Amino acid sequence: MTTEYEGAVIAGHIPGGDPAVLRHASALAVATGVPLIVAHIDTSRVIDAPDPDGAAPGEAVSEALRRGRRDLAVVQAEADVALTDSPARWTVLQHVGDPAMALHDLAERTHASMFVIGTRRDEIGAAVREFLNGSVALRLARHQSRPVVIVPTGVVHPWRSRTLT
Repeated sequence: MTTEYEGAVIAGHIPGGDPAVLRHASALAVATGVPLIVAHIDTSRVIDAPDPDGAAPGEAVSEALRRGRRDLAVVQAEADVALTDSPARWTVLQHVGDPAMALHDLAERTHASMFVIGTRRDEIGAAVREFLNGSVALRLARHQSRPVVIVPTGVVHPWRSRTLT
């Protein structure tokens, strides 16, 4: 079974993510002659504590849907800017759930060839999530067979940030 994304490079992207991840993924897609999938995983629609009756809380679900649509629009706009000059054939797709599991599922369904993932954000919430859940890149590397390219993000080069007098 083939798909229109056969062999694609999947780049994980979050709103406000480093565009370098998308540019590296695009370069890999072009070099290997495959499409690029910019994947946003909406973690807000995972219900942590379902109602004992099995019903989802209506307001929480509505807010999660709004946030998911808003985040997808941001990811689309950021991809448009980052990939403006890219010759790669690319698209943005959104999936729901645990990031590593959702990316793996997307790769299985599209027969993707590899993942390109940025390092985590330098903020306390991201650090706590990574401590509790493990990093997305590490979980992908351990639990599936595709290569995982990790792009350092938010790197500050001290020799570039100083003003010489």
